[in-house]
Amino acid sequence: MKMKLFIFLSLFFVAGRVTASVNQTMEAEEGGSVFFQCHLDHQVNVSGSPVKWSKDGSSNVVHLYIRRQDQADAQKEEFRNRTLLFHEGLSRGNVTLQLSSVRPSDAGGYRCYVRLQGASCYFTLTVGRKGQTNRAQQGDSNTTRPPPEDLTEPDDTRRRLREVTAGIVLTVVGCFGFLVLMICRTTLIHSRRHEVGAGQET
Repeated sequence: MKMKLFIFLSLFFVAGRVTASVNQTMEAEEGGSVFFQCHLDHQVNVSGSPVKWSKDGSSNVVHLYIRRQDQADAQKEEFRNRTLLFHEGLSRGNVTLQLSSVRPSDAGGYRCYVRLQGASCYFTLTVGRKGQTNRAQQGDSNTTRPPPEDLTEPDDTRRRLREVTAGIVLTVVGCFGFLVLMICRTTLIHSRRHEVGAGQET
């Protein structure tokens, strides 16, 4: 029973782990668009889960998705008709939000919370004046291109592979150690019984 519980908890740790990212800094140009890319590990399907994007506090709703539908009425007025959640990516754990017509007031901290997985992604957005945002002009920022739905960055893939491999190795080592411990315990019990039996015969 204990071993089954141990294996279950180990597998849950490996398979149920999600990305709770560190605070990512984003840069957008005034009047442009920015893509907040939140990826969950193992491409878990969250299309049926409530998803909430908020800014500078959970009550400041940027975008809300419940019962497989966007809830426009729950949005703060300042974000109305300016956000787009990519529904097609939700089945693969891609919870990406686009914010368009960026304003200076959009600068601040953003959080994506996925209730099904209890996962959060965090971003800090800075907004530069039009024509003065170097990264946006160079095209090397998430602010100037849509999210790749079926591709992940090589570094991100390697990182996830290392995490999964480490989890599997820990699980195998833990199971092996538990088995060795049980074998030693059983051997010790049999040895003591044998000694007791030998003592009674004499």
